[in-house]
Amino acid sequence: MAVLGYAALIRLAPLRDVIEDGLDPVGTFLGPREEDLWVRCVTQKRKVEFLGGRIAGKLAANMYRVAAGTFPKSWNAVEIFPQGNGRPVCEHDDGLRHSISISHSSSWALALVSSDRSTVAVDIEDSHSRVRPMADMFHEVEISQIRTLKDARLRWTLKEVYGKLTGWGVQGLTRDIITLRLADGLWLAIPPWISMAESSILAVNHWGPLTVAIGVSARAQET
Repeated sequence: MAVLGYAALIRLAPLRDVIEDGLDPVGTFLGPREEDLWVRCVTQKRKVEFLGGRIAGKLAANMYRVAAGTFPKSWNAVEIFPQGNGRPVCEHDDGLRHSISISHSSSWALALVSSDRSTVAVDIEDSHSRVRPMADMFHEVEISQIRTLKDARLRWTLKEVYGKLTGWGVQGLTRDIITLRLADGLWLAIPPWISMAESSILAVNHWGPLTVAIGVSARAQET
């Protein structure tokens, strides 16, 4: 079976403590392009999420390197930054470059890196999520099927990961992208004007305290 990507999950609580103690991650954990993004993080919450996502992403990237038979890189030799289309990319100082996706919950950061030229997406929610079966998040057909908050989180992460994978996002489209429970399976109904690569995989499930959705598309990365 082909490996689609490598993931790393980390707790955010220890990072909150060290950031409160005045940790400056620049030069140790972050490269020059990431430093420019770091200084824009004006709240402690955003700083914790940003640093946690980068650490998780670099761990996943080094898992890829080890699996490929090359040596891992230091923290600041791997940079994660947005491309012109808004999607993040992971770039190593030896020229290796691949798709990456990062998601946060209140307590966790999860990163997924592609093992080839595919585009990847990931989204997580935990029990503290604000996701609710409300009209600004779900179509009335979905709301009629949702019985628990856990099911609502399952559906929402699938919507989010689809939005990340296609590049459309879900803002303004929450009632156009519809999840349907049919024959014990969860299906995604999408409007015809949103295109998606034919060779794509979407998956969602509960993983311990988290609800996790992933997406992998054969669409080539943009540069």
